[in-house]
Amino acid sequence: FSVNGNRATITTFADNPEFFTIVDEEGKELSLKFVEEYSGYQPEDARFETCLIQLAQDENQNHYIVFSPDMKSRWPFQILANETLFLTRLGALVELDQIPAVGWETNQSFGSGRGYIFSRTIPMMKETLILGHGADTYCLYFPHNDYVGKYNAGWDLNIIADKPHNMYMGIVINTGGISLLAMLALWGVYLVQSFRLYRRAAFSSFREYVGAAIFFGVCGFLVTGLVNDSSVSTFPLFYGLLGTGIAINRMLLRPAHGGELL
Repeated sequence: FSVNGNRATITTFADNPEFFTIVDEEGKELSLKFVEEYSGYQPEDARFETCLIQLAQDENQNHYIVFSPDMKSRWPFQILANETLFLTRLGALVELDQIPAVGWETNQSFGSGRGYIFSRTIPMMKETLILGHGADTYCLYFPHNDYVGKYNAGWDLNIIADKPHNMYMGIVINTGGISLLAMLALWGVYLVQSFRLYRRAAFSSFREYVGAAIFFGVCGFLVTGLVNDSSVSTFPLFYGLLGTGIAINRMLLRPAHGGELL
């Protein structure tokens, strides 16, 4: 574990579960003091004065070492013959693995926790650069066992991330990179066409005003997609307006009877 960048290691012993040692990253063993108020031990070192270590035993005579890095949260580990495993709130014994993460190392609280979700989602995208896992399967593949990452990001350890809070990342995970490229091509053609059309429009007809309004609405929706998910409550409206906008563009670009070609 580490506190403010200072690392230390707790060593437990299966043959003597009521004994443990703590050494810092230089290999120096830290002395401990017993804190009667908490029935636990604190390192006599200013770097780790917020830490508390307690010993416990359940009704099945299983031995635990309970570690608290901040005198508030409790991390129980069961001491076994060859390993020490973390005991989750659901009663499962698991290893605390280091989950792959990219970016937002010092700002995981960005965007109401989106920094943490984005940093775990990017490594997931390596498996879906071509084909995705399936529509709305993000929740099944997110690393929910990232207990340490959740704690460091200020999350509840049992919280479930069911959406990436980024429409584009969600498309890659759910339906694949090819799917995202196809959608970007569709949106890109419409945006470029609309920009060229309405930049020089005379706005002499109601159709031009509606087309421009839809264009700006589509732009806003695609921008908010950087920090929001797609949903069945908004996408039908979005694609309905997108189709209407494409149709209006075609009508404005094609000379009608008695009309003018822009």
